[in-house]
Amino acid sequence: MPIDTPKINSLPLLVTLYVDGFSGIRTTMADNSAYFPNVIGNEFNDSVTMVKVMPGPGCIPGDKVDLCQDVNFGGACYRLGLGSFDIGSPPYNFNDQADSIRFVHPGDRVSYPTPWVCGGTGPHSSCCYYPSPDQRLCRTA
Repeated sequence: MPIDTPKINSLPLLVTLYVDGFSGIRTTMADNSAYFPNVIGNEFNDSVTMVKVMPGPGCIPGDKVDLCQDVNFGGACYRLGLGSFDIGSPPYNFNDQADSIRFVHPGDRVSYPTPWVCGGTGPHSSCCYYPSPDQRLCRTA
C-alpha cells in the first residue's frame, strides 16, 4: 500500500509512550486513543512511566497533547508540550495511571469534566478543576 504523503506531512506531534523508563518497551502515537488497549495493547494501559513529545512535519506553535488518567479522556489530565517527561516524578506523580491520550491543537475547543476531577491514592491523590483548555488548578484530595 502506498504511503499517504499529505497525511504524514500533516502530523503535528509524535508522542512516544514508555513502560518502565526510557529503556523499556515503547510505542509512538500520532492520533487520539480513548483507551490504550483498543489501539496499542494492554501492556500500555496503566503502565506508562515516561513520555516524549516530538514535533511532526505539521507541528505549529501551541500543539500539545493531553495524557489522561481514565478512558475517553477522563479523570486527571496533564497537558504536555514538546519535551521528555518523567510522569512518575513530581510535579506529575502520574506513574502507571494513563489510559487515554488526546492531541490538542491551538484553537481546539476541548471539554473537561467539571467542576472537580479527583484521582490517585495516598500521597498522590489530587483534585483538579479545568476553568479553560490551557489552565488546570489542582489541590490535594
